Parts: sequence; C-alpha cells; structure tokens
Amino acid sequence: MGSNFPRRNHYIAQMIVRNFADDSRRLHMLDKERGKQYKVKAQNAFVEKRRYVRYRDGGRQDDFAVEEQLSKIESAAAPALRKMVKSAREGDYPKLTLNHWYAWKQFFFTSLLRTPQHATRILSELASEQALDEAINHVLQEGGFPALDRRAYDLNPHWANVKEMARHNNLATLAAGLPPQVNSELRRYSRQVGLLVGFIRDSSTAFILGSCGPVVIPSQAENDSLAGTWFPISYDVAISLTAFPDREYLLPLGPAELQKINSASYEQSEIIAARSKSQLQPFMQKTSN
Repeated sequence: MGSNFPRRNHYIAQMIVRNFADDSRRLHMLDKERGKQYKVKAQNAFVEKRRYVRYRDGGRQDDFAVEEQLSKIESAAAPALRKMVKSAREGDYPKLTLNHWYAWKQFFFTSLLRTPQHATRILSELASEQALDEAINHVLQEGGFPALDRRAYDLNPHWANVKEMARHNNLATLAAGLPPQVNSELRRYSRQVGLLVGFIRDSSTAFILGSCGPVVIPSQAENDSLAGTWFPISYDVAISLTAFPDREYLLPLGPAELQKINSASYEQSEIIAARSKSQLQPFMQKTSN
C-alpha cells in the first residue's frame, strides 16, 4: 500500500459532515470536555489520526483494509442518501431501488460501529478474555514473538502496549463490520428493517451533528414514533429504522421532536457540530453549567 494512503480517518463520513457546513463550507464545533467553540473546514471535523490503521509485525502500521472497505460502503450509499435528502425536501418518498436499500442499510449500521462512543461500547459488550487473548497473540505472532498465556501477560508490564494494539485492531476491524460474526449479524438484522425519513421545514431550525453519529432516543410512551435510533444525515433530514422491512415512511418533525434529537446528540457525544455559532449557544450553556 502506498505511503500516500490516508492516515487521517473520519469516523463520520465526510459526505454527511459536509451537509452540516455553512456557506463558507465550515462547521461550528463545540468540544464539551474543553468547553471550547471553534470553526473548521468540513474535512477537518470528526477525524482521528490512524484510527482505522491496524498494527502488524510488532507495531508496523500498514494495513488499510478497513479504510478501503469504508470507502466502498460510503460510495455505494451516497446515491441513496442524496435521494433521501432531495425527496424529503420535496415532501416525497425516496422510492429506493433494491441496490439503494442494501447500500444505505450497510452504511447506517457501520456508522453505528465506527464512531468512538458506539465502537467502545459495542466492543466492551462483545469482548471476552478469550477474544482478547486471541487478538493479543495474533499481534505477537505477526511480530515473531511467542504466544503468551493470560498469567504471563498480566504479570509482564512490557506487554501493555500489545494489549493496546490488540484493542486498536479490534476497534478498527469492527468499524467496517469486517469480523465474520459482526458481518453476519448486520446482514441478518438489515433484512428486518425499513426506513423512516424525518424532515424539518422551518429554515430557522436545524439538526446538529454529534461525534456519536446515530443517536438513540428511548421510548417515553406507547406508540412513540420518535423512539429508536436516528441519524441526522443533513441539517434538515434525519433517518431512522422501522420494524417494517423495506418500506418507506415520512415523518414531519416539529420543534419538540427536533429538540429531542438534538438533545440526544449532545448528551451522547463528546463533540457536536452545527451550521451556525448561534445554534451552539444553548449547548454551550449546558456545558458551562
């Protein structure tokens, strides 16, 4: 793989991030931990160095399979997502093709796997001592080292970095749904869901985008139409899953629904982005309290 391959990895797809940029193609950002507002170009938002690069041969970073897989997923989903946004703005259903259906579902589910907040949570649920041992031993064997058992590993601080490399590799591989078990589950679940497109028509309001990507809205009442996982894909359009396979639904969102989704993005993210500085002000007040 050439040395010019991207080493800055976006954990939210740039084609989504660009939909939240202002007229100057920049986003207004709020870092909750630092309590800092700043403005960046879309290409510099929600990015980490070497997030998807996997360690091999004792620490050498040269495996870009994850980045390549994510690029393919994004390219395949882009036409479907553009169609969703365009049709929602026209008050119409997207009328997706079979290829569109498969592509956007794969993109939606991998978006749940690739952001720092979701990936860490999912990996902690999937990981076991045995799985971690296998990942550690794989890294060791790639570097020509003998495999270690759990007791030897725990007693030897020299191998702490190996544990971190194994964890990093697992996060990277999980991001693109590459593990066979994860890939199989994604395919199975994707056959069971349909599409709900939520849109707002009030130009004075807009979605924010959080570093968690898709956000979970808990059910607060029976038949709560907003309950579920929502992914803002543009400043005025968000998509969600339904229990009706391959069926399309439209849902106009009012101020209360918009506030609920935005509040979830804020609460579940470490960094949020908006089209304007004024849109961040209510969240800046929350951060400073």
